[in-house]
Amino acid sequence: MRLVALILLLVVGCTPAPRESAGQQRAATSSSGAVAAMPQKPIVIANAYEPATLETSFGQGSGNLEFGIMLSGYLAYIDSPYKPMPYLAQELPTLEAGTWKVLPDGRMETLYKLRPNLRFHDGTPITAEDFAFGHEVRTNPLVPAPTAEVEPYVSAVRVIDPSTMVIEWKQTYIMASQIIGPSFSPMPRHLLADLYHSDMNAFVNGPQWRENYVGSGPYRLERWEPGVMMVLRAFDGFVFGKPAIDQITMRFIGDANVVVANLMSGDVDMAYSATISYPQGETLQQTGWAGNVEYSPGLPRYAHFQMRDWGNTQTAVQDPRVRRAMFHAVERQTIVETIYAGHARVLHVWLYPADPSYEAVDRAVTKYQFDMSRAQALLQEAGWRRAGDGPLQNASGETLNMYLLAHAGRVEEQETEVIASAWRSLGMPMETTWLTAAQMSDGEYRSKFGAVAYDRRPMDSMVWTSDNVSGPENRWRLGNRNGYTNPRLDELWQRVMTTVAFREREPLLIDAMKVMAEDAVVVPTHLQPRVMAYPTGITGVKHPQTGVYIMSPWEWRW
Repeated sequence: MRLVALILLLVVGCTPAPRESAGQQRAATSSSGAVAAMPQKPIVIANAYEPATLETSFGQGSGNLEFGIMLSGYLAYIDSPYKPMPYLAQELPTLEAGTWKVLPDGRMETLYKLRPNLRFHDGTPITAEDFAFGHEVRTNPLVPAPTAEVEPYVSAVRVIDPSTMVIEWKQTYIMASQIIGPSFSPMPRHLLADLYHSDMNAFVNGPQWRENYVGSGPYRLERWEPGVMMVLRAFDGFVFGKPAIDQITMRFIGDANVVVANLMSGDVDMAYSATISYPQGETLQQTGWAGNVEYSPGLPRYAHFQMRDWGNTQTAVQDPRVRRAMFHAVERQTIVETIYAGHARVLHVWLYPADPSYEAVDRAVTKYQFDMSRAQALLQEAGWRRAGDGPLQNASGETLNMYLLAHAGRVEEQETEVIASAWRSLGMPMETTWLTAAQMSDGEYRSKFGAVAYDRRPMDSMVWTSDNVSGPENRWRLGNRNGYTNPRLDELWQRVMTTVAFREREPLLIDAMKVMAEDAVVVPTHLQPRVMAYPTGITGVKHPQTGVYIMSPWEWRW
């Protein structure tokens, strides 16, 4: 279940719709022909991943959404900092305007009026019927759409007229007023409906999702050379006017160090955190690259403890006193300062610092500050004692061996060593296993770790509820790999996600985060920095938001 709604101005449902940015107004003027666009030289962007599909709701994996942002339009988009803006919609629904209605039985309706003169890349007008068709496709059990996260909450899309639709919701849902990608982009019904109704296999697997893709975003697909590059051309009929930069080439380069070499040589102009990470940003700065290297809050690093016994489990970690002791031994500031030169950020709670409720939550939750005396006292209370420099043992003479599953990679291994060193200093013999590339996608393996995993995942995915526990019944695909459940957290999170009014929702969010912090089963240590490298001559490049690496490419210009 996405947490991103809590990051994107939770009060949006209780305030007037956002006004268009100056960039939108300028682009709209340009689209009317009043302002002639000056020629702009192309941009080459390095991408570590080549997408299997250009329909973002069908795709998974790092970097998939970036192609969607280039090629697809959505009802809303996120402006910096974390501000929802109307995109293909004329305005976002609000309670005050009566375009967002919460019904007595808990269901909802949101009315969306589309902007005039919307076009697909083939020039065909976009209508409300195309949104209704897209919803029908993504909710069809025969169509694999794993990242269509909003559509399952929708019971129907009711078309009022070609530019107006009402979305009927099965339940109260706080994302209802700010539907961003990869959900709810229109599908070209005039091209796809006949195939959809006649040949499902050809519909799901055909070239219409790849080399023949027809989207609605700022750029259209001009050429795709598999394994090499994708050439995108600015779309004349884009809703905010034709983008200033006429051509963007996405080059597929899987090796981050090769990306750095291409940036240094000038063969590549831009790279972002789906492709490069902190070590490459550091290298660019140290070698005097002439472009901009910028850092912004990225993915959280967190430890999560095994709550199920698979026969190989150190069951001592199921004692909250042991978990709390281990967190008290971790000096987070060491990671931030020694590994990241201050570009990372200490974190104690499963919430982004940009969230409007972050300060209130941060004040309320239990924090496991660095305190070795407290750590040792908790371990003794739990029955684990240490003789001199020997290992921790219980009354039966058993040793508190700790098994750690961790990510490989230069900074990841440095981070892990800070954590492991802290726990060794408590008297825990450590056995660390590094995830291989194959194991990274093996849900069963990653669910059956022996004690603790030091992991990372987008914070906009709140997976620690009972309906997200991974297991054979769901082919180990769900995100709650350690099996952490708490009925109180389940109840609170359901209420968080179904309470529209900000003032009513914030106390529920605080209580939910307090439960997580006090349980100490999933606790973050810091936010890794995201890196974006781009030329000094480009304007309009914005710091990435949660779940997104590229923002508003239609605003870029040299």
